[in-house]
Amino acid sequence: IAYYVVSALSMAGSLLVMLSIASHGVNRSCFTFLLICFHLSLLGEEIATLPDIYTSNGHLCVAMQFFHFYFSLMNIVVVVMLVEAHRSSILEDPFQSRAKILKYGIYVIIIFPLITLLPFVDGTYTAESSDADGDDDTRGWCTPPNRVSWSIGVYFIWVWLFLILIVALFSNSLYRIYQRDRAFAKTFSTTIGLYVIISIISWIPRAFERFIRYNDPSTNTIILFIAYLPINISGILYVFVYIREKRYIVQYTETVEDIAGAMSFSWERGELMEMIRGSSTT
Repeated sequence: IAYYVVSALSMAGSLLVMLSIASHGVNRSCFTFLLICFHLSLLGEEIATLPDIYTSNGHLCVAMQFFHFYFSLMNIVVVVMLVEAHRSSILEDPFQSRAKILKYGIYVIIIFPLITLLPFVDGTYTAESSDADGDDDTRGWCTPPNRVSWSIGVYFIWVWLFLILIVALFSNSLYRIYQRDRAFAKTFSTTIGLYVIISIISWIPRAFERFIRYNDPSTNTIILFIAYLPINISGILYVFVYIREKRYIVQYTETVEDIAGAMSFSWERGELMEMIRGSSTT
């Protein structure tokens, strides 16, 4: 029951955030567009990891295994783009990656995670539940495949590579922003930074669960509960981050991108930071 309550709160929160962003205009900035994609992928992942609902239907259970991989990989891809788009908007970027993300990002977000279809080739996705006692196949989670080749090749290796990339991009951006403006560096760390930190922390239990299953294939429902609950807890935390920093996310980001789009370098003549400071005092 506790899992369903937390999950319901998380899903409701994701929907409210998406509606709030949509009310301001989804495409008004690259950041708000990516946040919609982020919460949409999180919502899909939360639905796919609900226990006891899908295990009585073999085809539905297989579908949820695929959607678990697909939406969680999509979520990580979006976080990478969130960090890079913000870095591109604030710091000098001769590649103009923010504009490229806004133009082509949706295709990468949707298409790249489709590599999780590959396990269907040899039937790796199977209708197996995770009931701890093994005597009730209508209980537990429809867990993703435990075969090392597929779970690592199409999923975990990409997840951890992207997480390393996220940390590298964020750390570099925060350091460079801190050198220029400490106040804005603090704002950067409490918005994008919290998305990064929460994402990494929510992934640790899932990695731990997968490591345990490699050594002991027998599924333990308690371990899966601990592994999947942080997905929903993180969804609630993201809502608090959005509520706390909504003005920055919606208003300041548009200001940043408007200036960045009109200038060859975002830090040119200090106009970017002056505009941000002006917005924060109104």
